Amino acid sequence: MDFALLESRITGDLNIYRTNTYDLLLNRSISPVHGITSITQNIGETQNSGVELSINSRNIVKNDFRWNTSVNFSFGQNKIVSLYGELDEQGNEIDDVANAWFIGKPIRVNYDFLWEGTWQESEAEAAAK
Repeated sequence: MDFALLESRITGDLNIYRTNTYDLLLNRSISPVHGITSITQNIGETQNSGVELSINSRNIVKNDFRWNTSVNFSFGQNKIVSLYGELDEQGNEIDDVANAWFIGKPIRVNYDFLWEGTWQESEAEAAAK
């Protein structure tokens, strides 16, 4: 949506979008027992959505002086909808942990193990609890 106010001294546009992308070309990790560690496949589905707002103003317009201001706000997010179509026992699609791709999560996530500490041999009893 484009808009103009006050005899076009303030103009701008508002964009709202949602895009679904299918058949992505992905490098899928595989077991190195085959002699290679990944293969390229045409699989996967993602969804991108967001809002963008742009506002422009002509603050001062004189013969020898002009002052214009432009501001842009944006918010976007993405998520993986599907990867390989493989299902687990409960019928849920399987995540690709090796590539840090998780169904329903953003494409790029920070993924690591949660370390609760290192137990010493003298703390074996406490660790067992």
